[in-house]
Amino acid sequence: MSPFGSVFLLVVLAVAYLALTWPIFLIAQRSGNPKPWIAFIPIFGGLIVLLEATGQSGWFALAILIPYFGAFAIGLWLPFGLPKRHGRTLWWALALLIPLVNLVSYWAYALTLPGDGAGEDFAIA
Repeated sequence: MSPFGSVFLLVVLAVAYLALTWPIFLIAQRSGNPKPWIAFIPIFGGLIVLLEATGQSGWFALAILIPYFGAFAIGLWLPFGLPKRHGRTLWWALALLIPLVNLVSYWAYALTLPGDGAGEDFAIA
């Protein structure tokens, strides 16, 4: 692979990573999380801030290390716990649960979530 191809691949991966983590950052920020930047930490960061946005401890993110059960449990808990915590309908859970649809749904959820006033300066609205 040429150096240009390697750089291009890194740029594409960085943009894709930011596109996936930025809505989680916004959810954490608008939920009043004092450290929303944790969302950008690979693997566990997004899980930690989403679990804290549901009112759970970020330590529950370690459940993902339990083979099969951990990913399944967190994969079901977050789509149902997040809308419930923020007083939204469970239709959001369906949108956050369906693969590929959830990529757009997390953006819609993050951009329509009202902030608590903390950190509103950096939010995209």
